[in-house]
Amino acid sequence: MRMLRGHGMDPERRYHFPIVGFNYRMSNLTAALLCAQLERSAALVARRREIVRLYEERLRRQPGLTHRIDAAWAEVSPWLVAVVVDRDSFGLDRDALAAALAARGIETRPLFPPLHRMPPYRRLAARQGIASLPVAEWLGDSGLMLPTHPLMTDDDVGFVCAAIAAAGRSHIRRRSA
Repeated sequence: MRMLRGHGMDPERRYHFPIVGFNYRMSNLTAALLCAQLERSAALVARRREIVRLYEERLRRQPGLTHRIDAAWAEVSPWLVAVVVDRDSFGLDRDALAAALAARGIETRPLFPPLHRMPPYRRLAARQGIASLPVAEWLGDSGLMLPTHPLMTDDDVGFVCAAIAAAGRSHIRRRSA
């Protein structure tokens, strides 16, 4: 690990690099912040779990949104809340929903695009015969990450959920008019 974090340099032989490494060394300030966060980690994770529960509870009946399904045996570390937006059922696609939320001051992000579509990996995917990865592509094209941070209040989550519902309803009204 020391070699990997220190550019791959052999600790016994200065400026000799037997492996490809990285510059993953922390500054003292970064280490101090990490220590402070670790002391609060249980509370931070508990709050994030509560935020996930609130989103799932409040968006459960919203047509066209699919939530992550956790395996019963897994203990999930809730880094973010993501939903998959089905245009036909919700009335808007992921990008249109993100734009509607942005208009209300709510920042979202698209779910990560699949690696095989990224320029550095396209050739590798082609060499390995990977033309399509349908599930990864579906998630990458229609997944939306919602605001998730431990300082969010229950009211903040409610505001986001209400804005999502309003975006879906307004599109349905325009479509039926």
